[in-house]
Amino acid sequence: GITCGTTICEARKKCPDLIVIKGAHAAYVHYHNMVIEACDTVLPVDKVCSIDEMRFCLLATEGVPEVARQLAAKMKKALYDGVGECITASIGIAPNHYLAKLATDMMKPDGLVILEHTDLPDKLFDLKVTDFCGISYRTKIRLNAAGIFSGKDLVTASELKLKQAFGGIVGERFYHRIRGEWVD
Repeated sequence: GITCGTTICEARKKCPDLIVIKGAHAAYVHYHNMVIEACDTVLPVDKVCSIDEMRFCLLATEGVPEVARQLAAKMKKALYDGVGECITASIGIAPNHYLAKLATDMMKPDGLVILEHTDLPDKLFDLKVTDFCGISYRTKIRLNAAGIFSGKDLVTASELKLKQAFGGIVGERFYHRIRGEWVD
């Protein structure tokens, strides 16, 4: 029950025997740089999103599922060889970066999920509303108030309904992202 973003106070309530270890930030940065270098031997890094997340853009020929699978396998091997056996990666490949991020979360740890336009929206139906990136508990409450309770409700909602539920442009952008469109 302890997830990323849980405060130490909350974690101690859930796990009274919790042992807290001081962070080794220099080591994190060292390994982060090693991961970037290893990945960059397979594909150029488009964007470093966080210490443990990067984004890559595939050329049209690289986006073909079988080629994308081969690139993912090369990426995993480059991490193993260049960083070590303890470093694994969940890789998501999709029509846009939002869905790629969502795909990485669909199979952890060390997974590979490819979402194609033809998979949408069906492959998203079984997700919980909070499985979608950027939907927090508070946003879930707003969506529930608008009659959106499941992944299926979310991905089949009209653009207008999402715009109203999210409270503006965020809903409009979300509508297009989950359909595989590129949105700034």
